[in-house]
Amino acid sequence: MAILKLVKTNLIFSGIFLWAITGCSFSTAKNPLVGSSKTQTVTGATKLGKIFLINGQAVGEPLGQPIDLDQSPRDSLVLIFASDACSVCAEEAGYWRQVFLQGLPQNVDFYHIMIGGIVEDSKDWADFHQVNWPLGISPGDALFKQYCQEIRTPCTLIINRKNGQIFQTYQVLKQIDIERKTGLWVF
Repeated sequence: MAILKLVKTNLIFSGIFLWAITGCSFSTAKNPLVGSSKTQTVTGATKLGKIFLINGQAVGEPLGQPIDLDQSPRDSLVLIFASDACSVCAEEAGYWRQVFLQGLPQNVDFYHIMIGGIVEDSKDWADFHQVNWPLGISPGDALFKQYCQEIRTPCTLIINRKNGQIFQTYQVLKQIDIERKTGLWVF
């Protein structure tokens, strides 16, 4: 009985530790967005701030170049927040690697942003998952905290600059799902 209690206590503390470190959610509460095509419209600041590009070679920028997300001429912006210990995020990375084999869309800015980590961890994640699209970090996870109140990954933001709408979901989206908000991508 004492061993069972010790194992249970260790599992609880391990779960709390992983959640605190990675931001992944272990909640059993049903997310109304999962399993549906709905996204939530988010209100907030119109300025998104900056991220720091890690694998700058993917878009011809120097390593660590600050990117101002508000200065792009493209009509839409997709931000997917991920953490290095999130297994769903790893699976999602495999999907996007296949999508971007043909190159990046010319009419949409697409970024993965690692949360809760440091530059070196993000570089390792990018190398391990063969990331061929822009991957960055947001200092202090400011964007993630502002738009992903449930503090779990993956969290996707779709910003349509034409109409000013920002959509947020914790659901894993495919290209076709995102194109419903951004319009068709041009490669």
